[in-house]
Amino acid sequence: MNTPSAVPLTDAQWDFLESMLEQYKSETSVWNTSELDGYLTALVSGPTVIPFEEWFEALWGGMEFLPKWESDQQCDRFISLVVQHMNEIAGKLIENPEEFSPIFMEDEHEDGHFTLSVEDWCFGYERGVVMGDGWPGLPEEEQELLAGILVHTYDDEDEEAIDVEEAADMVCVGALNLHAYWLAKRAPSEPVRVGDKVGRNDPCPCGSGKKFKQCCLH
Repeated sequence: MNTPSAVPLTDAQWDFLESMLEQYKSETSVWNTSELDGYLTALVSGPTVIPFEEWFEALWGGMEFLPKWESDQQCDRFISLVVQHMNEIAGKLIENPEEFSPIFMEDEHEDGHFTLSVEDWCFGYERGVVMGDGWPGLPEEEQELLAGILVHTYDDEDEEAIDVEEAADMVCVGALNLHAYWLAKRAPSEPVRVGDKVGRNDPCPCGSGKKFKQCCLH
């Protein structure tokens, strides 16, 4: 497994991630790339660094739902691309926040036009916040920013009363400010990276101490 960079993913790479999420999804897993983007954004934005093993299991809904990969290469490529995008998000948030842009889905309407949908991204962001124990200790202003993101995960939300473009802007601004708040509270750290090529019998890069074939591969 080659060390992932932080360069943006290509369309083909995004298609691969989408296909893997679709192939291996469960009722409790991340379902699409928009939710994945929100999840990774929250992971790199919180007060603590979440170990790879923990957030990778949670991505799939728990250890019992980890994919039965068709090959080592398929597993390697998925992990590498996910971490590459994670590095890209972290880099933008720290160095070029003006370039940060959440990946939202688009809903197609009966008349053929499309509108943004922020719900999937916000569900993913909520997953990441949960991984950070709910981000305790947020001041009132930051709590309101977080609430402005999580409100889009409520089943009883009155969607017709919300301007989707305004909602998308508020989610983006909230994510930027929440990252900036936690960044100021913790020591600087490098984006999460996966090391060089890992064999089936080598220690898993997640740090669990298990062999790769007994951990993230299965």
